[in-house]
Amino acid sequence: MLTFWPVISYCILLRAAFAHYQQRIARLSHNPGAATILTQLVAATVSFCAIPLLDTATPISYSPRALLLWAGSSISYALFNRSQIHLRQHQDNGQILIFNEFSNILMIGVGVAVFQEQLTPTRIGGAGLILLSSLVLQLQRGKFQLDKRLSLNILAVALLVTGMTLEVLFIRDFNIPLYLAIDWSLQSLFLMGLERISLKQLHQEWLTGPRRDYLITGLTWSLAITFALLAYRLGEVSLVTPLRTASLLVSLVGSYIWLGERSRLPQKLAATALILSGVTLIAQSRS
Repeated sequence: MLTFWPVISYCILLRAAFAHYQQRIARLSHNPGAATILTQLVAATVSFCAIPLLDTATPISYSPRALLLWAGSSISYALFNRSQIHLRQHQDNGQILIFNEFSNILMIGVGVAVFQEQLTPTRIGGAGLILLSSLVLQLQRGKFQLDKRLSLNILAVALLVTGMTLEVLFIRDFNIPLYLAIDWSLQSLFLMGLERISLKQLHQEWLTGPRRDYLITGLTWSLAITFALLAYRLGEVSLVTPLRTASLLVSLVGSYIWLGERSRLPQKLAATALILSGVTLIAQSRS
């Protein structure tokens, strides 16, 4: 029987691996839109294979409410995933991951406002530390200097929070791997239509791009999301979301060693320390 702490631990490690290989794809791919779609298709294939192995929940809910929420969530995630490839071409892995943690503050608010979860002093303090980490990341040479792509970072976080909120509202009625397999397939079709990417372009990117990275990214992506959604079933929204950020420290170390990301290291370490402190405070609220 799956329990909360092993599930969230697997989620943390898989999220770190996914972030590492997604950054490699952003650097090595020739067509970012096609690269996003290819990783989604690999993730969908992995999830299809997992359908007989995991979850006995209702296969699909056909209620209009669930389908409408699903559509909104899928579009939000598709646009978020596409924005990540674009941002990673201009920003390093650590900077993007740290800024994305701002979503934790918003999800704590969602947990309180939408899911009637308790807002405790420790959660407020943890959220404050996470917010401070985002400000530290903008500190350069003793002054606050906003990144010129900050507006796209903010839009990406808003899309992520929207997708997560809508997803939590209906995911309990779905078989998780079946849901993920269909969702990633739908996201791929949406992006193909939005960016007018043909099957020929997808095939060309597969032949000339980093195929191994597409496979590993899709595999870790599928498994990380599966364990994340299982964690949401086993724990509270305002607890699970911040705990997932423990993958940030693993990703930061990996980026330093394997991707050669050495710039603004003091700010990144300070921001990571603040985030982990915030996560610790929020985790204590569960006891």
